[in-house]
Amino acid sequence: MTLAKFGLLLHAIFAFGAVAMMTHLWLWSLKGERAIGRLHLHTKWAAALYVAAFGLGSTLYPTFRTTARVHFDSHLPWATALFEVKEHLASMNLALVVLIVAIGPTLWSSDKKAWRAGKWLTGTSAAILWYSGLTGAVLTLLRPI
Repeated sequence: MTLAKFGLLLHAIFAFGAVAMMTHLWLWSLKGERAIGRLHLHTKWAAALYVAAFGLGSTLYPTFRTTARVHFDSHLPWATALFEVKEHLASMNLALVVLIVAIGPTLWSSDKKAWRAGKWLTGTSAAILWYSGLTGAVLTLLRPI
């Protein structure tokens, strides 16, 4: 196994961990204040896994660019479009995850408006992560690095 393939495996593990944690964070937020301890814990884990996946993905990009991306550009332009959308959403989601962590204690307070915002923020982040994770899996099946 090459270093790039090992990095891709770690990237996938961290990414799907982030998907799971953000999805659970959103689901726990729907349960209300009785889940407050889990919300704080899931917020930290979701952010740590997402930052790890994002960082690894950024490191792997040059290898992807010279292998799989060349193939996608010439033979599967729709795959290139999927990848570009995934990358743009992932970049925007990084800012969203940082925001969730920064205002997490406020989100999970007794203020109903803050709580509603927390549900929307985590739900949006989870949806982006699901799209990114599934798209990454499909693209890797089409042409691994």
